[in-house]
Amino acid sequence: MSTAQEVRIRGVVMGREHRAAICCSLVGTTLNELLDELKVILPKRPDVLEWRVDFFSEIHNDQVVLDTAKKLREEIGEIVLLFTIRSYEEGGQPGSLGQTEQEQLLLKVLLDKSIDMLDIEQASAFASSTELVNVARSQQIKLIFSTHYFTHTPSANSMTNYLIAGQTAGADLVKLAVMPKNEEDVLSLLHVTNEAASTLTVPIITIAMGKLGVSTRLVGDQFGSTMTFAVGDTASAPGQVPVEMIRELQNYTKA
Repeated sequence: MSTAQEVRIRGVVMGREHRAAICCSLVGTTLNELLDELKVILPKRPDVLEWRVDFFSEIHNDQVVLDTAKKLREEIGEIVLLFTIRSYEEGGQPGSLGQTEQEQLLLKVLLDKSIDMLDIEQASAFASSTELVNVARSQQIKLIFSTHYFTHTPSANSMTNYLIAGQTAGADLVKLAVMPKNEEDVLSLLHVTNEAASTLTVPIITIAMGKLGVSTRLVGDQFGSTMTFAVGDTASAPGQVPVEMIRELQNYTKA
């Protein structure tokens, strides 16, 4: 029996007893490209939209980022908006922000209230920033602490420890994405997911990337993962599958 609490945002419930929330990523480099993506994605009714700001050409202009976040909020209505600046080391685009510059931008975005969730890499200094965490709490913005391994799958003990560490650090949800080299890696992740979802007190998101890991995107919620990333227009990570495929499968699994 899971002890994890549910996270509720704009009518979307993330918790083990519910189907995984479907998230599509926006990777446009300009506002016009983002709006074009929305034209394709919105009819597919994702639960969450992730704005991958590391793709955005104006990432160094705080005001443009804030204005774009507001525009996205206007366009997507009550869909949950997740704000992510992925580092190059964890699969993001090169030429992103320096630590001080990024922290200042994140604080402004949190105070602006256009977003619902913020992804922070667990290995970054931001995960231990009391100011960021406190501001997010005061604005009722949920924090995802994430860890990504694009070259391998850590040991089961290591994966479990990463999830526990995210919870201990104060995350509202903890995300772990790995790259499997064989079927055993996929099974290891699913086992860790099942155990962690039964013992942790925050919802978890786990993904095995690439073709080997597709099953974790489709049925991860059967093991306790609470969000899955799907292709709405353009994939943001290897192994993502179309929204329609996940939605159809969910009709036969969880309510």
